[in-house]
This record gives sequence, C-alpha cells and structure tokens, in this order.
Amino acid sequence: MRVSTRPLSLTMRVLLFVAITIIGCFTFVASLINSSIEHHFLQQDSGELQVITQSVESVLSQPFQSQKQLENALSIAVVGHHGVYYQVNTLEGELVYQSSHNDFTELAMRAKASQGFKKENIITWHTGSKAYRALVSELETSKQHYKIAVAIDMSFHLRFLTQFKQSLWVIMLGSAVLVLLVAWIAIHQGLNPLRGLTQKMLDIQTNKMDVRLDHNNVPVELENMVQSFNVMLDRLQSEFIRLSNFSSDIAHELKAP
Repeated sequence: MRVSTRPLSLTMRVLLFVAITIIGCFTFVASLINSSIEHHFLQQDSGELQVITQSVESVLSQPFQSQKQLENALSIAVVGHHGVYYQVNTLEGELVYQSSHNDFTELAMRAKASQGFKKENIITWHTGSKAYRALVSELETSKQHYKIAVAIDMSFHLRFLTQFKQSLWVIMLGSAVLVLLVAWIAIHQGLNPLRGLTQKMLDIQTNKMDVRLDHNNVPVELENMVQSFNVMLDRLQSEFIRLSNFSSDIAHELKAP
C-alpha cells in the first residue's frame, strides 16, 4: 500500500533552512573563538616557559662551590610565576633540584629534549588528574649534562575554557531560539498577502464571475499567480456564459409548440 507524504509547509521549510544556517554559522564562530583563546593561552605559556628555561639555564651555567649553593640559586631562579614548576636532572636521570613536590622525572626522561628553548617541542603532559604544558631542554656545561623540565599547570586554563564553552553554548542557544522566533514571525507576516488572496478567492461565486484580483496590490512574487488566476476566471466566465446561453436555447426550444 502506497503511503502519501504531505510536503512540508513553506514556514517549516524556511525555518529549517534558517536553523541549519544558524547552527553552521554559530558552530564555526564558536570553533573560531575557542581556537583563538587556546592559541592565546599557548602563546602566553610559551613566553613563560621560555623565560623560566633561560633563567634556569643561566643559573646552571654558573660555577658553584657546592651542591647546596646550586640548589639555593635554583630556588630563587624564578620569582613571580604562579603555577609554574621546574626540575633539573642529570642526563642519567639523577635528581638535581625540583621546585615543588611534583615529580617530573618521567617527563624529563621521556619527552623530546632540545638545546635551549624550542616552541615546537612544547607538549601537554598528563599525570594523575593534572595537566601541564611542558618543555624539556638539555644543557651541557663543563661539569655536567643536565635535563631541564619546565611545566605550567593548565588547571586554570582548562576551567576557564570549560566555563567559557558552557556560557558560549547557552548564549548561542538563546540567540538561535530568538532568531528562529523572529524568523517565524517574519514568515507569518510575509504570508499575509497570500492569506488575503485565499479569502478573496473564496468570495468568488457563480453570480460574481466578473470579480478579478488586483495584481498591483500584491507582492511581486505573487503577481504572476494573480494574473494566471484572472486568466483562468476569464475562461471560466466565457464558458459559463456559453453554457448559460445554451441552456436558455434548450429551454426555449422545449417550450415552443
């Protein structure tokens, strides 16, 4: 059994097109904004990683009489950087200094190291529930070959991005609903001339065959339809007159003796 499906209404067609367009545009804008913010954080963290790496390398390049003096100098090598950690190991993995209780030995041994600061070697390092943006570099002095691991806690960045994405989607969802509501109102108002034509067409009866629709009072999109409807009425009126005359002639003949 063949099931006939009714075509979508004009209102639904336009609303679907508007909705698809809104979703596409908002998704693109959201991705662009999110990408820009992530790039900004990367640039900011890259600057901090570079400064800290150079500061630690500067300390390690100086001659010290004892290990204690080296540790004291490393402890004050970086000042005023919140959420930044650094650790110095020998090439064999022996710990020389760490700025906090966080152990980055695995990072120092596994990550690709570079001579000095290289932005392309910055990685995201996950340990437990923490995420860090990190860089591992190597420094060879006359006495020792060091590996320097510098890491920045990304917790603030990740929380900010999560909250920002939630706020952004709420704003975009509200904007989409508002745009669709305005579009529906605009479509409803735009179809008023068509509803007016429908009412005028319903008023046409067999005793009002001379009524014609005025194509000058309708939008240009409906002008051809009105003209075609008037042509159809002309033909119907002509045929109706011929049929009426024919019926009158028959009635006259039947009455004649």
